Amino acid sequence: MRRAILYIVILISALLAGSGLKAQELPPRPLVVYTHMNMNFGTFIAGLGGGTVTISPQGVREKQGDIYLVNSGNFPSAAIYRVEAMPGNIINMLIPSTITLNGDSGGQISLQITNSDPEAPYINRITPPYYMEVKLGGRLTIPVNTPAGNYNGSYTITFIQE
Repeated sequence: MRRAILYIVILISALLAGSGLKAQELPPRPLVVYTHMNMNFGTFIAGLGGGTVTISPQGVREKQGDIYLVNSGNFPSAAIYRVEAMPGNIINMLIPSTITLNGDSGGQISLQITNSDPEAPYINRITPPYYMEVKLGGRLTIPVNTPAGNYNGSYTITFIQE
């Protein structure tokens, strides 16, 4: 009887040793986002008729309506975020539909985030400590008779790790 129990214990030990023991994987690494560059539409002059100024995720600036682009002062740029996540994670973003920017002269203009590069949702393919750059473009809508001045505002983008 003792011999049979010993054989069973040896057999079970051999089976467990051959299959390898597995434990639950570690929880996912939290997503980390750094702001590398804020969105900037550069310097422009709005005529009395208003219009739009658009910046692409690649930093290309365009205008429509009674707007004159000026190539001095602030340089236009897309918003650039550096995102660290584990490879294979799907990253999505919650973006506000319209952001109001207030001018130092009392006016208001609106900003819409138009697109991103890469387009969300995307699969992260870079291992930390390296990062993926996410670039956001936007469109300013300047109403008729908007006063000249500096316009500032802020927005919150939520990056979601799925």
